Amino acid sequence: MTFYICYDRHVRRNWGTLKLCLFFKIKNNLTPPYLRSLIPRDNQTQYRLRSASNATLPIPYSRLSSTRNAFVHSTVKLWNTLHLDVRSAPSLSMFKRRVKLVLFKQHNNKFLPSLYCRMPLGKASVFLSRLRMGLSALNFHRFTYNFIPHKSCPNCNYESENIVHFLFQCPTYAAPRAVLLESLSSLIPNEILSELAVLEQYLIFGSSELPVKTNLEIFSLVSRYLDATGRFDHN
Repeated sequence: MTFYICYDRHVRRNWGTLKLCLFFKIKNNLTPPYLRSLIPRDNQTQYRLRSASNATLPIPYSRLSSTRNAFVHSTVKLWNTLHLDVRSAPSLSMFKRRVKLVLFKQHNNKFLPSLYCRMPLGKASVFLSRLRMGLSALNFHRFTYNFIPHKSCPNCNYESENIVHFLFQCPTYAAPRAVLLESLSSLIPNEILSELAVLEQYLIFGSSELPVKTNLEIFSLVSRYLDATGRFDHN
């Protein structure tokens, strides 16, 4: 039995996420029981697995290309590429957040190098590049390379001064953050603005789902935020 889903162009960019979320629901008995029969059983291995989520799924055989592009075939292939931490998410909402992040990074791999070449020169661009490479003066990055013995925020003592904390959480930067988020509201979809892990990727790395001009506008706004915080001025 072959299971197809129809979709139009305006949801195409999120098609991978939509398929995987439906697959997750079927696999975790969050849909009508008859759909469960569409999902192949986990591959058996010579070792006892801790969880069925750790096993890959066999791709149903098909000699027709049209069938290979159907929901079950294409989604099983995509599912098998996901890391165990993603497949074993404790809830649908958590799974969706993790999948968005994985697919975002995959889609960006070929697009981003050409985007970075268009960024203007200046210290803010340098700071942004260091954030992108994990070589910034944030305590989380300095701790990672054993430059300091702790990774807590020097301003609010939060346990980890990582990029998400610096961009969205530290109360010290509330004023410039409000300006940043208000400006971003006209450039980035609302569903992305509410997903901090994905939004971080948009702000630091850019997105192949947005026009080059929009990406550059976002980078400009983030650069202004970096300047306004003064966090990197003396490092």
